[in-house]
Amino acid sequence: MIPSSPRRTLIFTLVSSLLYVGPDFLMPTAWTGIRSYEFYYACYQSALVVAAFWFSPSICQWLVLRRMDPEGARSTLPITIFDHPAPFILTAGLMPRHCEIFLSTGLADRLTPLGKRFLIARAAIHGAPTHRLGAFIPALSFAWFFPGIPDSLNAWLNMLGFLALWLIIHWCLELSVDQSAAKLLGSESTKALRDLLAATNPRNSWLTIQPPLMWRFRVVKCQ
Repeated sequence: MIPSSPRRTLIFTLVSSLLYVGPDFLMPTAWTGIRSYEFYYACYQSALVVAAFWFSPSICQWLVLRRMDPEGARSTLPITIFDHPAPFILTAGLMPRHCEIFLSTGLADRLTPLGKRFLIARAAIHGAPTHRLGAFIPALSFAWFFPGIPDSLNAWLNMLGFLALWLIIHWCLELSVDQSAAKLLGSESTKALRDLLAATNPRNSWLTIQPPLMWRFRVVKCQ
């Protein structure tokens, strides 16, 4: 979800929460142990994931309050720069041909021209088929195999194992994105990554799902 006004954020949060937990409140408690209910509930949660990816560009467009001139921000994908102080960028969409990039002024204004080129190149690469599948398949799998709250220790361990596997896949894809973006920028890629990291300042964030910085610089320097 992109940063927006408190009102639109509240509406989005309420609607998405209702869609997610609605069946638990509407269905009789006696149904929860029936296999057919668990199957249909998993199908429902999976359908929500598909809908979230498919309609994410439209949802993001609705959340945007004020669009800015995308001058100097060139990409192979449509790009929307919106006015918000929070640093934010997202490649939204399910199919590559329907993807859009959303970039906040809070992040764009912090970047040097070189850092911005690297950032937008990364966002465009995230719209490639491999990376769309890399984002979509784990989310769909999680919704299918873990549609509800785990009710046993084994279920919790299985979910944690799944998340650990997802993190490894995510790191590999992020390093691949860095590598592809570095090929586009050539010899300036290391400086571009350094400028990007200086603006986002990941060292102050102890909780991150990004690969280690050492690995990112290594794949960029190899290009």
